[in-house]
Amino acid sequence: MSGGTIIVCGNLTITSMNFNAGTFYINSGFSLNFHTGGVNMGNATIVNYGTVTATGNITMQPVTFYNAIATSTFTVSGQLTLNNSSLLVNNGSFSAGTLLIQTSSVPALCLGTNSQNSLGSLFNNSDNSISAPSGNACIYVSTQTYLNPASLSTSATLQLCQAPTSTIGGPGGVGAATVYTNCIACSASLPVELLNFDAQLINRKAELTWETETEINSAYFSVQRSQNGQDFTEIGQRVAAGNSSTLLNYQFTDKDPYYGVSYYRLKQVDIDGSYVLSSIRTVYNAPLELISVFPNPAEDNLNLIMDSPRNMDIQLALYDNLGRLIKSEKIPVKTGFYSVSMDISTLAQAIYRLKITTEVTDEQLEYIFIKK
Repeated sequence: MSGGTIIVCGNLTITSMNFNAGTFYINSGFSLNFHTGGVNMGNATIVNYGTVTATGNITMQPVTFYNAIATSTFTVSGQLTLNNSSLLVNNGSFSAGTLLIQTSSVPALCLGTNSQNSLGSLFNNSDNSISAPSGNACIYVSTQTYLNPASLSTSATLQLCQAPTSTIGGPGGVGAATVYTNCIACSASLPVELLNFDAQLINRKAELTWETETEINSAYFSVQRSQNGQDFTEIGQRVAAGNSSTLLNYQFTDKDPYYGVSYYRLKQVDIDGSYVLSSIRTVYNAPLELISVFPNPAEDNLNLIMDSPRNMDIQLALYDNLGRLIKSEKIPVKTGFYSVSMDISTLAQAIYRLKITTEVTDEQLEYIFIKK
């Protein structure tokens, strides 16, 4: 097929086909079955109001597939591969033995509210490839999820339901999605309904707050922290309510967050040992705050006022507008507000860049000034 439109008003089975361009419309109550070893589709559109099945593998490069309504069903017994700018929109039920996402545009999979998605394996190679823009949507994975190397989603409404024997790995992360382990099905009751989870830096401490609307057999919340967003360790716990149908508020203070970015998540543990991981929140704890630099232009001295979280050494490096290092010195600073004066009287009149580094991170503060 190279162009044109096919409207399916019955039950159509295709055993051999080259699908290079064109449009399929499958009307409600009817079906389209690709009964082949494999189907390659390109530059095509499929709008499904009924049932579409494939007994082998399907490669879309690119294809736009609309599972248009809540009763629409799309089933692939083998592997579905989304390439190029392919897009699968599911408002109904979608299942596949394996879903491989390696698209050049995102999202590759757009999920409607309460849509059902069941996979044997999920392999994601595209950043933020799955979206649930309108409300809660769930993907059930029975065998494995591999995220390489990208983030799965920016949608906090996306739920990843990992079966008891399913594994999740790879250098990537789930992003804003919520992971449920020991999950029987997307329709299974969840032990805790988490309304919100927030993290803020207040007086150089990370203040974590969260609310639950309902809790069923909940044991405790494990508060976890990471410096890279991948490797988390527990820094504390809060006892959960067990069973509750009222709004409950929880709070935890991390008195010693990392300098730079700290990543936080909650591990809600049920009485039977099953657990759910929340989406990730971050706080930024500046290793050094540059409050003021004056005067500018400067003639003899450049004055710096800083706010330091601790006693430490800082490195001041001065560069000209060609990027050449002109002057460098190490200066001790004390906790709190601290002032430093830098002698620039011997410098030639020009524009200079001041770079400040600390001993606690590689992060740099920069300031441009004029020497008159």
